[in-house]
Amino acid sequence: MNLWKKCSILAAVVLLMFVWRPALATVVNALYDFVQISAPSNPASGNSRVYVDSGTHKLSCLNSDGSSCAPTGGGGGAFTQIARTVLGSPSATVTFSSLGSFNHLQLVINAACSGAVTGDFVDLQANGDAGSNYQWQYAGALGGSSNTFHGSGTATGHIGNVSCASAPANAQGIVNFTLEDYATTTFSKQGTGTSGYVADTVYTGNLFNATFYWIWTSTSAITSIVLSLTGGSNFITGSTFTLYGLN
Repeated sequence: MNLWKKCSILAAVVLLMFVWRPALATVVNALYDFVQISAPSNPASGNSRVYVDSGTHKLSCLNSDGSSCAPTGGGGGAFTQIARTVLGSPSATVTFSSLGSFNHLQLVINAACSGAVTGDFVDLQANGDAGSNYQWQYAGALGGSSNTFHGSGTATGHIGNVSCASAPANAQGIVNFTLEDYATTTFSKQGTGTSGYVADTVYTGNLFNATFYWIWTSTSAITSIVLSLTGGSNFITGSTFTLYGLN
């Protein structure tokens, strides 16, 4: 772009800041304080929308397809923590309702459950949709044996496992799960991840690890995530859930 065009655009932006200053920001000692908001609707085709995200407290940018147009720095690929929940008391669900503006989401879980079993599935539901709109599959190994399992037309989808009350003391499960292009509206929403937990009353020979594939058949952008356990018990106190954004 020619220098004069860049200068013209910059001048226009500065002018708009002064014209719209009462609505967008307040001035303190010649500094602008902008109001933080949740992710807005996508702009029209060919446009981008810039705002300060109330969930991440960072300057964000949306393209018309819902992808991020914010610069990533350092060549991209950096993770930004969106939110972290550390349970102070048992809870049947964990919800993330402010997802920021990123291309992908990474969910890291380190948790255990209160059910009177050795382990349970962690389920993910998008946008509060409890219809039969989920598909899932896993391929895992327990000791020296392997197994696969799948679900179709379910009300939520498995993304990993955690240890429960009948597992060894202080045992937990870990889940690393990625939701790709969660804010776009062209394809169904899909995610993949890995998980591991102690699947019996002793550690030796009972370590289960698996890869998981999750699908929500809607083309809607994901705006909230609810995590729960298939058996209906609680995530125990001290369980951690961290959500990252990735561009």
